[in-house]
Amino acid sequence: MVAIFTPVTGPRLRYVLDELLLRRAGIPYRLHLNAAQYEQDPAAIKINYSSQELPGFTLYCSGWLQEKGINPEFKPSAAVIDGKTVLFPSAGGTQFDLFAMAFWLLSRYEEYQPFAADVYHRFPATASLAHTLETVQEPWLDAAILQFYRQSGIPFVPRLTTIPTIDVDIAFKYLGRPLLRRWGAWCRDLLLSPENRRERRQVQGPQSDPFYTYDYIHSALQPFEESRIFWLVPVHYGKHDKQVSTAYKPFQKLLGSLHIPAGLHPSWASGDYSRLIYDEKHLLEKATGQSIQSSRQHFLRMRLPQSYSLLLQAGFTHDYTMGYADACGFRAGTAYTFLWYNLETDTETGLHIHPFVCMDVTCKNYLKLSPDSAIQLGAELKNKMAETGGDFCFVYHNESLSESSGWKGWRNVFEAWLK
Repeated sequence: MVAIFTPVTGPRLRYVLDELLLRRAGIPYRLHLNAAQYEQDPAAIKINYSSQELPGFTLYCSGWLQEKGINPEFKPSAAVIDGKTVLFPSAGGTQFDLFAMAFWLLSRYEEYQPFAADVYHRFPATASLAHTLETVQEPWLDAAILQFYRQSGIPFVPRLTTIPTIDVDIAFKYLGRPLLRRWGAWCRDLLLSPENRRERRQVQGPQSDPFYTYDYIHSALQPFEESRIFWLVPVHYGKHDKQVSTAYKPFQKLLGSLHIPAGLHPSWASGDYSRLIYDEKHLLEKATGQSIQSSRQHFLRMRLPQSYSLLLQAGFTHDYTMGYADACGFRAGTAYTFLWYNLETDTETGLHIHPFVCMDVTCKNYLKLSPDSAIQLGAELKNKMAETGGDFCFVYHNESLSESSGWKGWRNVFEAWLK
């Protein structure tokens, strides 16, 4: 049991206390607004979150968590204390408000503020405060929390877990297209791609299609209980939703036969027409025979609070979108799962947010890395997580494991990230 004193409380502070103490450290707490009652509390661990001189570990309180609403212009100050970059430092720069820092990062406060979106309407790493502070590739919130645990005497043993996840944007490279699309693709390959022409001649059925990497995926993911595979099952074909139709029998068979926990990859169109996510969820549940509770947005297209609010309304309880397309690292400063706090309504929700650290497309297409360099980057990020723990969750695609379409050598990256 931990006893905590603060002169003023509110939903934001309680959210942070629940995250850091109850959910992450697994330790209950009592919150006191009365200093005398706090001093009399028999708890072995005491935390004084105030400017008063009281027994226990004193944590600097900036007062920011008492604010309400969203300030569109606010940016917290930063400092380097004990070799670590932190937010909300004291005037002397010797202490900082960990609880305010945790709320700023976990609530994704800056994503509610005006920002320069990328071409896919996303919040890019380059728009983040972490980018300015050069901490995108640092689990900097986890490092600050771990230091707090150690200084205050809260027992905590960090554990590092690997969680591979797969996105299936296009189930087959050549099969399952309507005649007109097949004809257009054939003409394009005839003019521009000798490699595709050779591959087409070799495709005799679903399992000989280059993007059919599912036997390998199934085998690779078996040891990882928390692995997920996210299926794009758009109701309508579109510019950004080029999946094979679920009416295609081999796709139907594939969806029903792959025994890996399934999640929905909500279509691009569902970001414009919210009703579609209900239809897609129902379609995937029917095809897989599973209750679909997890999601990751297609193209990582997410806006707060709209995207997460829609997921909750549609019955989702877990989301795996929390990461960047243009950078590997820690979008919320953490590698631990946390509950989404809706800043617009100032309430904690039941949606579990699972951050991911690396993505194949990020390394190859955004960072322009070679397979060897991507392996090295993954190892460096894992090494940084070795002390703080958390989930080394990463994103791969079935086509990235095909050794075709420019992905030669990237299966080696997948296997290295699994280790």
